[in-house]
Parts: sequence; structure tokens; C-alpha cells
Amino acid sequence: MRYTFAFILLTTPVFAEDSDHLVKIDGVEILHAWAQASDGPKARVFVEIENDSDTPIILRGGDAPDVAASIALMGASIKAGGDPQPIDEMPIAPGSHIDLVPDGLYLALDGLKAPLTKGEEFEMHLILEPHGEVEIHVEIEAADATAHSHAGHSH
Repeated sequence: MRYTFAFILLTTPVFAEDSDHLVKIDGVEILHAWAQASDGPKARVFVEIENDSDTPIILRGGDAPDVAASIALMGASIKAGGDPQPIDEMPIAPGSHIDLVPDGLYLALDGLKAPLTKGEEFEMHLILEPHGEVEIHVEIEAADATAHSHAGHSH
């Protein structure tokens, strides 16, 4: 029986402590993931990531095959009035945090499989090294929302 238990431990992925709005994994907190409603082919996801660990982490994008054909990490262009540009990775140093927000860095969903409707929610994965794919819960806010509403919960 001990060998079976050891095998299960070696093949089971690391699980993050999770609530609907907060994921904790090895000193990293991922909180308040939200998206703007969209009835077109594209949408944007925003989230706060705090690295309270002793190890640098790298955000490389996301994955949600049931929701969108692709997800890219995007950032504002340096040129005034320039279009957002894809970013391969965003390092997050130990003891620091990053906020993905409408007027800055965000995750761009392209090829939506269905409209994103205010009040609904979906699951997706952040690609976060060294943790791999980390599942997060995303709430859908109004199409013109500029921040997560925090309605109905507290931290």
C-alpha cells in the first residue's frame, strides 16, 4: 500500500489553494481575475499577481481552449497612440506584484467561441513559470468596466 501511495504522490499535480477570486501557490497570489463582456471575436482578461516568494516567476500568457482559440500577453506600445503589442513574457521579481489592467498589460483572448456576458464566469489557465499552468476563475464584468467590481465578496 505504501508503494501505491508514493506513486500517487509522484504523479499528482501540485494543487494551489483556491477560492473563486484567489489562488495561492508557493508564495504567489493570483487574485481578482476578470474580463470585460464581449459579443465579438476578442476580449481581454485582467488579474493581479503578487510574488511573495523568494523565487522570480514569469507570466507567459494563458490558455482557455473552451473559451478562445488563443490567448496572448499584450502590452501598450511605446509609441504614442500605438497599438498594443504581444509580449513573450513578463518577469515578476520576488517581493513584487503586477496588475493586468485595461490601460496597460493584459491577456488578449482571440477567437471567442461564445459571447462573454456580464455576470457569467469561466475558467482558464495562466502560464506561470516555474508553476506551469495555474487554473484561475474569471468573472465577466460590463463591457466598459475599468476594474473588478468586488461585488458580493471580500478578502
